[in-house]
Amino acid sequence: MVKPYLNTKNSWEFTVTLVNYQTMILNELRRYVLSHREDIQAFHAYIDSSFKI
Repeated sequence: MVKPYLNTKNSWEFTVTLVNYQTMILNELRRYVLSHREDIQAFHAYIDSSFKI
């Protein structure tokens, strides 16, 4: 996921945060998906995980 932030020079920079969906439990992944609705990969990981149960 790419997150923009304002650096000390007041210009926008972007950081890349890698999230390991495979290590999250289903409830944790659900909370992540609900708070990061733009993360399509997380949504797919949640759907895949929910079918494994």
